[in-house]
Amino acid sequence: MHSMMEFMQLPSSKKVDAYLDNMIIDNRNERASATKKSVMPEDIKQQILAITGNYS
Repeated sequence: MHSMMEFMQLPSSKKVDAYLDNMIIDNRNERASATKKSVMPEDIKQQILAITGNYS
């Protein structure tokens, strides 16, 4: 993530670091259901879009 943000010339972000620290990485093919930590909260998504813009 840090390399990608650097490539896009974006400043480092404590919010992105905090999200990555709390993110659970698992094999989604083997899990029964999504955990609360594995889903990006809408407010975090909006903050990221505010920083990076909406490129969709």
